[in-house]
Amino acid sequence: MPWSLLRSECGKCYLPQRFILVMLITAAIIVSYGQRVNFSMVVAEMAVKCEKTAPSPCAVELNGTTLRSRANDENKQQWSQQDQAVLLASFFVGYVLMHLPGGYISDKFGARIIFTLSICISSFCTILFPLIVDYCGFVCVVIFRAIIGIAQASVFPNVTTLMGRWIPKTERATMGGIAFAANSWGIVIGNLVTGVFHQALGWRSVFYIWGALGITWYFFALIWLYSDPDSCPVITEKEYAFLNENIPKKEELKLDVKGILLDPAVWALVAGQFGHAYLIFFLATNMPKYFSEVLNVNMKQNMWVNSMPYILQWISSVISGQLGDYNIKKRGWDVNFTRKFYTTVASVLPSICLLIMPYLECEVMGVIILLCLSLFTMGPFYCGLKVNVIDLTKNFSGFVMAIVNGLGAVAGIMSPSIVGWLAPDESELVVLDFSSN
Repeated sequence: MPWSLLRSECGKCYLPQRFILVMLITAAIIVSYGQRVNFSMVVAEMAVKCEKTAPSPCAVELNGTTLRSRANDENKQQWSQQDQAVLLASFFVGYVLMHLPGGYISDKFGARIIFTLSICISSFCTILFPLIVDYCGFVCVVIFRAIIGIAQASVFPNVTTLMGRWIPKTERATMGGIAFAANSWGIVIGNLVTGVFHQALGWRSVFYIWGALGITWYFFALIWLYSDPDSCPVITEKEYAFLNENIPKKEELKLDVKGILLDPAVWALVAGQFGHAYLIFFLATNMPKYFSEVLNVNMKQNMWVNSMPYILQWISSVISGQLGDYNIKKRGWDVNFTRKFYTTVASVLPSICLLIMPYLECEVMGVIILLCLSLFTMGPFYCGLKVNVIDLTKNFSGFVMAIVNGLGAVAGIMSPSIVGWLAPDESELVVLDFSSN
């Protein structure tokens, strides 16, 4: 039976190259998000616990002693809540700065090289991060976190360029729902892997494992990831003909930055992305600390509590994507209506769920249920607004995504900074965690 590993075929069985691309994109986003959330999961354990001006309102006491155990402060960092907020925000500073160059390069020269290098550099920096923490000062740690953000800045612009050149419009909601929502699995697996390795081998092992996973992905991507069907040497003639027929060819046009910036559709996408990004970054960076420091959920329970909502988010995104493509192809739904409908659902319903949370106070199960509902209803966002960028332009989708995602990422800078400013005492996180959403 004839078979080829590079062409992903065995006899009559064949895995299309665009499906392999989506698998590699999904894995890359999982790795990149794992390298982000690992720090937010362990930063509270890396630092010496500050004396609280008031006990956590949800603390449970036994014989006058809080039930949550405190690790030995030996060899820990003297980081206050404000310092931790700066560290969390520093990633997003670098992340915002390199969006536009990354998007422009991927549109102009193809996404393969810059995409693979982004994950490779981020992974090497993640492996080196414990050494920076141990032997360098606070400023160096902040700078290094910003460098990791710079390395990851081009990921989503590159993904958008790749999707635009490989995925036909009738498959975008499904493929986009799978790929763009992979950040959910990044947070899920990030929480689980980080929790397991932190408990077993300490916080340093968390960075080593995520760095190693990124390097492993890099070598697979060098074999199977290509910028477009024309540059892919292993694509079959059948798939190549199908993609040529259903995906318009990129035109050699001059980038009109002014025209893009004056387009109201672009700013509508920016507004939607900013609101979504604030919620998702806020939850990803602060919910682990909230459950740990305020609700007194231990690390083992915390990693499961923080994972369940994101699994539901991914499931919701995949189902929404399939329904969206079905309605467009079989029921004649307008593409613009479908994207707007999904974006509206994914913006309004999660906000309502989060606004109810302040009234639950220390009801852990109620908080978890509302968190699950919030992220489940957020799932349609990825097959709505995210893929809409590709609908707008086939030539500059990476650059437009750089604007949309880059400005949206400003929310990632704001979120931990606001938390550190309004809640300098970690027990006060309960006030901000709910009222800010």
